[in-house]
Amino acid sequence: MIPATTITHNGTHYEYNPSGPDEQIIVGYYPAGPPFFGAPIYVTSQPVGNFNETYSNRLGAGTKLDWRVNNCNRLVVGLEGSTTDLKTTQLTTAWPTARVLGDINEKSLAAFVQDEWKITNKLTSLFSLRYDWSGINGDQVQTSSAGPWNAIENPSVDAFSPRVALNFKAMDDLSFRASWGMSFRAPTLYERFIRSAGPYTGNPNPALDKESMTAYEIGMFKQFGDKLSFDIAGFLNDYNNLIESVILSNTPLRLFQFRNITKARIWGIETSLNYRPTSEWTLNAAYT
Repeated sequence: MIPATTITHNGTHYEYNPSGPDEQIIVGYYPAGPPFFGAPIYVTSQPVGNFNETYSNRLGAGTKLDWRVNNCNRLVVGLEGSTTDLKTTQLTTAWPTARVLGDINEKSLAAFVQDEWKITNKLTSLFSLRYDWSGINGDQVQTSSAGPWNAIENPSVDAFSPRVALNFKAMDDLSFRASWGMSFRAPTLYERFIRSAGPYTGNPNPALDKESMTAYEIGMFKQFGDKLSFDIAGFLNDYNNLIESVILSNTPLRLFQFRNITKARIWGIETSLNYRPTSEWTLNAAYT
């Protein structure tokens, strides 16, 4: 058994237009086009101190137990968690006020188990199951300066994520693999509460939910001698409630919002060619 425990801490401070004159955002010129540009077109003005500061303080910890049950079976179990405290004028549940920092907290917890089983000398399987929970300490959000408070429908989200993978070593220099798995992603604080993005103003979405994905992959790896190897894989990812930004309005206000897209599919082929001319150098060419 090999137990391991990790503790991490990160601190970040962002400033946007903290001093000096009001910031004018240029979106074009009139008349537009080369060879000459006329007067700039200003879409908005950001006063000093508006949407300008974010202090982020993150603390995380995790522990993992790696147990080789026997020569054919290896078991890994673990727990991890983190908490992130933000003081910010940008990511607030209330409509932002210049130079006033709001507080928001995000917590996450996860537990996982993974079993690697050497079924035969040529076939290896991997089974894993992970549980994730993520939540914030806000339950209402204000979407306009004078508007009402709206209940956040999903202040916390959770999901189980299973995965199954098989690897078949046909020869010493040739192997095939296949996998199936499910995963999820919680909305980030920026997707939940972003208020300003250049010329656009963010409109928080109280109904924003987690996105989930089911992934399929098949692939092959081939080694050519000691220096050259080739890898190719086909993948298909099916998304439910994919989180994407949507433009709500271009006039008179430029507004956008993060929303869940009911269905989405991403598929393709990945290839990679690796050449190792010496023990110190590796050249890689990849295409997707």
